[in-house]
Amino acid sequence: MTEIQADLANKPPVTLGTMIIYGLGRSAEAIKSRVFETFLFFYYVQVLEVPGSYAGIAVGIALAFDAVTDPIIGSFSDRFHSRWGRRHPFMALSVIPLSITFLLLMIPPDNLDATELAIWLCIFAVLVRGSITLFHVPHLSLAPEMVTEYDKRTNLVIVRNIMLIIGSATAFFVGFSWFFAATPEFETGQLNAAAYPPYAITMTLIMVACILLCVYGTREHIPYLATPPVRRQFQIADIFRDLTHALKSPSFRSICLGMLFYAVYSGVHSTMNLHLGTYYWELSPREFTFYAIAVTVGAVAGLPVAYFVVAKYDKKPAYISLVSVSVIFVSAPVTLRLVDWFPTNDSPYFLPVYLFMTFIGLTAALAAGTASASMVMDTTDEHEMNTGLRQEGAFYGAVSLSGKAASAMGHVIGGFIIDLIRFPLGSDVKPGMVDADIIWQLGLYYGPVVALLPVATVYIVSRQYTITRKRHTEILDKLSR
Repeated sequence: MTEIQADLANKPPVTLGTMIIYGLGRSAEAIKSRVFETFLFFYYVQVLEVPGSYAGIAVGIALAFDAVTDPIIGSFSDRFHSRWGRRHPFMALSVIPLSITFLLLMIPPDNLDATELAIWLCIFAVLVRGSITLFHVPHLSLAPEMVTEYDKRTNLVIVRNIMLIIGSATAFFVGFSWFFAATPEFETGQLNAAAYPPYAITMTLIMVACILLCVYGTREHIPYLATPPVRRQFQIADIFRDLTHALKSPSFRSICLGMLFYAVYSGVHSTMNLHLGTYYWELSPREFTFYAIAVTVGAVAGLPVAYFVVAKYDKKPAYISLVSVSVIFVSAPVTLRLVDWFPTNDSPYFLPVYLFMTFIGLTAALAAGTASASMVMDTTDEHEMNTGLRQEGAFYGAVSLSGKAASAMGHVIGGFIIDLIRFPLGSDVKPGMVDADIIWQLGLYYGPVVALLPVATVYIVSRQYTITRKRHTEILDKLSR
């Protein structure tokens, strides 16, 4: 069993305010993720004219590196001793490399050719992801130490996801409403290269503020968090040992593998989203703002949906159902357009129908993410019961390893798809100028082809995840003895 640094009777309560402060850390990570998932690939490929396959490989390498560093940081922080606890030092120190490398990534030198830009993208995407990992994995690992109750953990995840939504929406709204708004020179604002540097500076300042507030606001819990029972030097072999221990759990293995397939699906979508919105749906900056509203409202709606669905049906069936609904509603508009069963872009019905289906899909997706995060927390308790060790860092490192490695594959696939269909590059390629056959192929890969991947997610989790509410209560009862 792990040691506790102070008398738990004096432990400060995890109030709603504490959860919000803790959740600010998720806002910072969400801003980075929104920039990466929505703007980075489009910026380098369509604006700076780096071939899609080059950019996809560069982003994929960065994600693969990130996947490897996650379990390293997780295992290292599990064993780290300091007067400031084992998580907070990493979280605080991350702001320095993160701010520097993020700015260099988004403001590359002007005199680089396409190959050199791809190398620049790869190097600084790696460094940005490595920097955010110093914060993100210890931050996630903090949650199950702060909160142990079955349902309260879901509440914490809900609040954390609200802050994720706020961070993601901030990056989206600030981008399209301000920096990428239509101008006389650029009706499609995201094609304006000059808008990206000031946007990057703004996002950097917000991320740094969120991280520092999170670290400072949760400092009072440090004396009451778990600490390793034995002080010894960290070894690389510990990582593989920890991952092996974690993956021995059928429940953890199933949710981890299920999330892996879903991450490939999400990675392809993230890579191609802005191309799809700009050229397939021909959305204006104003319509992108409406899209952002639908995404944000859907994400917010997903939180009470997750709470009530999980409370009524338990986490596994809730997760399976929500993943299924999400994939159907996100993929349906693109797929139906392929066979001319969806309103045309100039139809007055197009935007309302598209936004409604996006809203439903994102509501289900956020709810599914909330359920899966809570499911992972429960597996850490089962692991402690079986081994006597609390190794949240290793578990979340393993989740990040599988998810990011799979997402890397998704980004590489998305980049190669752009080259495969011979999509024209350049900021002078306006919506409506791309050949109809290329647009059709863009929709084919984004819609029905990629939608096959989450089928594996549903199958794996439905067969192998075994922790129910009743089972978790039994686990906590055994741990309390």
